[in-house]
Amino acid sequence: MKIELRPGCEAKEKMNMWDTHFTCHFLHFPFYFLPFTHKNTSSYETHKKLNAWLRSYELVKVLYNITSTFPVEERFGLVSQIRRAGVSIPVNIAEGASRRGKKEFIHFLHISLGSLTELDTLISLSRDLKFVPGEGAVLVINELEIIGKLIYGLIKKLEQEV
Repeated sequence: MKIELRPGCEAKEKMNMWDTHFTCHFLHFPFYFLPFTHKNTSSYETHKKLNAWLRSYELVKVLYNITSTFPVEERFGLVSQIRRAGVSIPVNIAEGASRRGKKEFIHFLHISLGSLTELDTLISLSRDLKFVPGEGAVLVINELEIIGKLIYGLIKKLEQEV
């Protein structure tokens, strides 16, 4: 299987943590589900085939790197909230995918969207407080928009099947 990186990724060097994580680690897939199955993939791993889960999972790693540069006094404030909201997105996608019914899955996808919106606000606040450089915040917010569209599209697809 060939995995394509975003256009321009292959020529980029690891210049800083923003380039490393935003140009080369986010994969671009044109479908809600990856077009392959692995022989050893069981039903409890179906979430790993979802583009929304893949992108949000990678975003969590980026968020941990970003928040590691925040002031120490924010460890139990913004750092904790950003990490919690970020982790909540792929976790709820995974939990929803493991549920028996599509209505339950849709419910968990809506929870993921709520966490995504919360994270958007926290990143904007962090940018305004100068904890995150403006260009870094824009990259995160753009990725959140993409993930949000993927989750919303998945909700619409599942709603048609209910």
